[in-house]
Amino acid sequence: MKKKPISKKQLVADVLFGIFVIIVLGLVFYLFTLDSKPTKPINKAKNKPSITQTITPSPTVKPIITPQALETMPPEYQILNIYRLGNNAKSLNRNELLEQSAQQRAYHLAIGKDQWSHEGYVDKILAFYRPTGQAGVGENLARNYTSFIEVLEAWKNSETHNKVMLKPFCEVGIGHYDNYWVAHFGIDTNNNCND
Repeated sequence: MKKKPISKKQLVADVLFGIFVIIVLGLVFYLFTLDSKPTKPINKAKNKPSITQTITPSPTVKPIITPQALETMPPEYQILNIYRLGNNAKSLNRNELLEQSAQQRAYHLAIGKDQWSHEGYVDKILAFYRPTGQAGVGENLARNYTSFIEVLEAWKNSETHNKVMLKPFCEVGIGHYDNYWVAHFGIDTNNNCND
């Protein structure tokens, strides 16, 4: 039996059909993997996200801020506090002094003024937070992340950073400059979170 030769029309139709199938398969693959791709940072001035879920802390953990107060916090603080509450740790109050300290630290790391190390930085945090030194502080650093959700995931997957996030601190300040993120945690040893 002799094979019938393929016409140019049929060849073009077969090639176009093959391209169509590849595009459809690529689109399906993209849609199924969409959730695992990092998102672009949100322009906070235009689209400030809000938390719509109800936060129900464990009965064994007394939050130090109300859900209403939590909803008025910036998204980074909301995300961190929801993570803490889900791990039986108290929610943290936003502290302006710790935020200034964290913001300055993020900026100094980005421009190369500070070393990428926690070494010796406790005194600098205390200078902002409680100049009298009657406090406990902690610090988490991250770089090369575009969103706080990515940062939180990285900190959760690091044993030492996760421990700092879940320690019994009362307050937190989060700073961000370029792709550098800093969280400074604090507790005034005299008032112990008003317990």
